[in-house]
Amino acid sequence: MVHRWQFLSTLTGFLVPAVSAAPHIEAQTRGRVCLGVQAAYNFSDLSESALGGHLLVGLPAGFAVYGGVQSYLLTSGNLWRTSATLQWAPQVSKLAPYVGVGPYWSRSSAPGVASQTDVGLVGQLGVEARLRTLQPFAELQLLKDGAVSAEIVAGFRIVLAGRR
Repeated sequence: MVHRWQFLSTLTGFLVPAVSAAPHIEAQTRGRVCLGVQAAYNFSDLSESALGGHLLVGLPAGFAVYGGVQSYLLTSGNLWRTSATLQWAPQVSKLAPYVGVGPYWSRSSAPGVASQTDVGLVGQLGVEARLRTLQPFAELQLLKDGAVSAEIVAGFRIVLAGRR
């Protein structure tokens, strides 16, 4: 099992150089279609790490639809979460903040315990570097399905089609 400080240290080592390079690279608008990967750490409820991927489809006026899936790295059992959020970000900036909100669904199972499905709301507050093809990001996600939990999420998106 990966200790949370090792996980955060690795994540920080990846993100700091990528985000600090953003001001020196030509500003890009959000790509129309991006595919991304992310790592997360839920620090308030699960105290567990997660890995996942997402698809971001740009819409007019700085909006985007963000669909994601994430698998938590549990010591026993499985926990998956999918989400669909509507994000908004300014259109012309090298380092752009963004916000998003939408529903999520999670499914957990453990040996000897009945599987459980939860539905809730996820809010995203983040920042992305608008590089040509590779766009690193970091965000805070608040999850609400009864109790509120929080996650730190970081990763990168690759622009597949659209504005570069």
